[in-house]
Parts: sequence; structure tokens; C-alpha cells
Amino acid sequence: MRESESKMEDLIEFIRFMENVSTKIRSLQDKTEIYRTVIEKFSKSKHYTSGIYLLTEDKSKLEIVGTSTSSRKLKEAEKFTGLQLKKFRINLNKQNIYHQIVREGKTIHTQTINTMEGLFPKPSLHPISKILGYEKENTILTPLYKRGNIIGTFAMSSPKLTKCFIPLVKILSQHISNTLELADERTKRKHANKPKKMKQKFEEGGKGYGVIIENSLSAMYIFQHGRFKFVNNAFTHLCGYTKKELMSMNYFNLIHPDHRDMMKKATEQALTGDISNLPTEPEFKIIRKNGEIGWAKLMPVVVKYVGKPAIVGNIIDITEYKKTGEALRRAYDELREADAQNKQLLASISSILISVNENDKIIGWNRVAERTFGIAAKDVIRQPFHKCDIRWEWTIITEGISVCRKKRGIVQLDDVRFIRVDGKKSFLGITLSPIVYKHCRQPGILILGADITERKETEKKLKQYQFIVESAHDAIFFKNLKSQYITANKKTLEDFGLSLKEIVGKSDYEIMPNKEEAEKNVQNDNVVFKTGKPTEITKHMTGADGKIHWFQTIKVPQFDDTGKIIGLVGIARDITEHKIIENLIREQNKRLKELD
Repeated sequence: MRESESKMEDLIEFIRFMENVSTKIRSLQDKTEIYRTVIEKFSKSKHYTSGIYLLTEDKSKLEIVGTSTSSRKLKEAEKFTGLQLKKFRINLNKQNIYHQIVREGKTIHTQTINTMEGLFPKPSLHPISKILGYEKENTILTPLYKRGNIIGTFAMSSPKLTKCFIPLVKILSQHISNTLELADERTKRKHANKPKKMKQKFEEGGKGYGVIIENSLSAMYIFQHGRFKFVNNAFTHLCGYTKKELMSMNYFNLIHPDHRDMMKKATEQALTGDISNLPTEPEFKIIRKNGEIGWAKLMPVVVKYVGKPAIVGNIIDITEYKKTGEALRRAYDELREADAQNKQLLASISSILISVNENDKIIGWNRVAERTFGIAAKDVIRQPFHKCDIRWEWTIITEGISVCRKKRGIVQLDDVRFIRVDGKKSFLGITLSPIVYKHCRQPGILILGADITERKETEKKLKQYQFIVESAHDAIFFKNLKSQYITANKKTLEDFGLSLKEIVGKSDYEIMPNKEEAEKNVQNDNVVFKTGKPTEITKHMTGADGKIHWFQTIKVPQFDDTGKIIGLVGIARDITEHKIIENLIREQNKRLKELD
């Protein structure tokens, strides 16, 4: 249940945090501002810390660009180590974890203290980890990229960081990487295009623009009269067509039908000189030569080319950025759906369900627990378990949890007394199961319970009935529709001279030595099964002692909940002595009549 409640909440909470970070950095145009904003958002977070490390020029070390660890903790650590941590550099030849990330492109999940090995002497690792607040934290480290090349490492730490966070941290890292690329493109465009000078050159019809555009890393083109007048190498790479093919085709055929009309209208309006209400950097889908769908961001400039209006387009491929955004939304939707399904599943469970984490905080409290104890989930979630006001035998519960954690095995607690909301004294049956967390000193506990008061009362009545049946001087037995014995009391077994094991599942044909007597018994049973009514008979039977015994027998049909006959219960009283006395009286009366 921990997986279905607390971890799900943690994942959804982090996805919301990711969306917030991504939204904040998306429009930023300066890489320093991007790094600062990411670190600032993590600094304000109560649950996560982060660090950004970039490769030095010689690519042999990583330098700290930013960390959300508080200044106070950094100063304490610097005082302890004698180092300036913000200027500290990580030697990739001495630190295996960072080496794997930068050199092999791996994403690693580990205890935070492991990321410090090779950076500080071993005896100082735990003290430094404690000063920085890392002793109970886990870290996910993943590469940062720019144009397909690893430029550094993004690290995120939290006590609740499990392996299931890895895809989400990688998505966030990709968002940061994509934003850095977009910012880099904007910077290049700003320095390379120089709009005023370009306008002048285009108006003059000069050739000075050629070198700048052709060598640009951005996809660039000149559009006029419904056709391309120029495309650079980066543009051919973006769409997959050759320059010759592009120069002879309609520009709008490259645009996906979803956005074709929108882009056509915007282009036609811009060429009239009216740019009011037009998006400054429209995003749209493109169709590549191989049929693949991509996403592009256009940064257009309206100029005069050979004396007539034209558009110089600067396009950035944002396909990967869109994919990671879509993956983020999909992951969020899937988690929300899974969370809803899990909540529905929990709501359908008819047992009391309480989950407690490794720190003895309540993280799960279902509706059955609310009804049973009269305590709302909102009043106890994240609160210490021992402070919840359940009126039960706390000593038994506490000892059971201690044993469960020590054994790391299931513990069953029977007949735990508790007081219901209505004040009635009742009983619970409780199962304690350990929830083992990696890197935690002790497991959490899953508590499953059921109100067994009615069962206890039923068991008590059954024991009373059983005592009565076993103590009776009459033979009492139960049979199924095949006239096989299901159970019988002590007197019945004495009459047969057999054990319970020897008669259960057998009919009178298999038990009674006299087959005629057996046949009559079965016939009487069938009358009860056929009519569904009780029947009373007097019969004789050869007993275990070989003598004839007489019985006054009542057979009553037994029904299930649907009214269907499922068997019978029989009560047989030994009337042999009465029969003997009756025969003696009959004989005596006969003799008296003969004397008269």
C-alpha cells in the first residue's frame, strides 16, 4: 500500500515541481539565468536539493555552477574541510560515479554519500555528509547535453528519491538541456543576424548576407512570392530535402496540415507589412522528406529583398523539447490515472488499512479505518502513529510492531480488544506486515485489521451448541444429499462403535452391518429430501455390541441461504429399554387374558 499511496503522492508532487521549473526556464535566453533559476527553484523546495556541474575546458574535471544546498551548511562544511566548495572541482579520473556519467552517459541512482567518495578522505565522509544534511539522502545523477554532446551533470537529492524517479529526473535534465540549446540559438541569432545591417544588405540586394546565413548553425531561409529564394545547409538537414528540391517546391507543403492554414495566413499578413496580433516566435509541426513529423520554432524577420517584401526565417528544431514535454504530460496523466485506480482499490477494501512509514508517521488511512475508529484520514495523515486516538490495547500493538520489524516478517495479532465509536467493547484481528525501504534503518508497517466481534460471538455460541450436542444422551448427526455423514456426536459414534474419522463421508451402506437396516435409513433420508419436511420414525438397528437397539428418530431438512435443501440433521433417542418394558407388559396382559 505504501507503493500505491505515499510513493504515488511523491511522484505526482515531483511532476508538478518539474512542470513549474520547466515553465520558469523555458523563455529564458541566457544560460547563466537558466542555471540560476533552476537552483533558485530547488532552494525554495522543501523536499529536494540539486546541483549543476559543467565540464572544464580541458574536459578533465567538473566545476560547480550552482547548488541549492544552503549557504549556512556550505560554510560549515568549508570550515570543516578547509576548502572553498563552490570553487571545488571534481577530477573525473578520481571519482568513478561522475566518470560513468560524463564518459559513458549513464544515469545513476545511489546514496548521496557515495557521490562524495574520492573527493574527500574517507574518515571525513560521514561528518561532511551530516553537516550538509546528506546522511539519509539518495541522489540521481544524469548527463546534461548540448547539441548531442555531454557538457556536464545534473544531480538531484532527496530522502524519498527512489529508482522510480529516474525517468522523471532524466526528463527534467532534458528540459534543461533543450532550454540551453534554445538560448544558445537565440544568442547566435542575435550576434549573427544584426537585423538593421541585414535589412540594409537585403535592400541593396547585396551578397554580404550569404556567408553569415550559410555558416549559421540554425536553419535559415529567404521566402518571397510563395517560394524559397535561399536555404542554408542547416535547413536542408532539418527537413531532409536537397537545396534543389526545396527551391522548386511550395514552402507550405513542409508544414503539417494541422498548422498549415495558420502559418499561411500569418505569412501573407506579415508580407503586407502588418505584423499586429502575430506571434513573434510561432511553433508548428513540419513534415520531413521521410514522412517523420517534427516541431519547429520560427523567428522571422520581414525585410525587402531586391526591392520587394520577403521573410528571412530562422528555425530551431524543438522536436526533442516537445517530446520531453509530451513525455512529462503523459507520465503525469498515467500517474494520476494509476493514483485514481489505487484510491478506488483502497476504497473497495473491506478491511481496516493503516500504513506507517519508517519514521512511525501515518501515510495511509482508509475509509474503513475512518468508520471503525471515528477518526478522519485528514486528521492523522503525516502524524505520529502513537498519537492517533485509537482506543485499543496499545501495548499489544506496539510489541507486535517491534517483533514485525525485528523479524522483518508478518505478525498475526488475534483478539485485540478495542472500543467502537458507539462505546461498545469489541475485538479486532490484526495482521502486521513489514514494508522494507532501501537504505532505511527500519521497515515501515502495513496494518490490516478486521472487526471480529461478531465472529467471536458466533464462535462462542457454536462452542455452547457443540457442548450441548456432545453432552446429549441422544445420537445427533448431519448428512448431505448423498446420505453421507458430515459429522456426528459422541453418542452416535458409541452406537456405531466407530470413530468420527471412520464415518465422515460414508453412507449407512458402508457403516451398518445389516444392509436391510441401512436401506431403510437411506429410504427415510430420501423422503426428507423429496418432501422438504421433517419426518419421525421408530426403527431398530443392530448395535456395535451385536444386539438389537430401538430408536425414536426425527430427521429435519437443512437449507442454504437460497432455500435449497443441502442435507439433514437427525436426532435418534435409544428407546430399547422402553421397548423391552412395553413387550413385558404386552406379554403380561396376554397371560392375564388367558387366565380369565
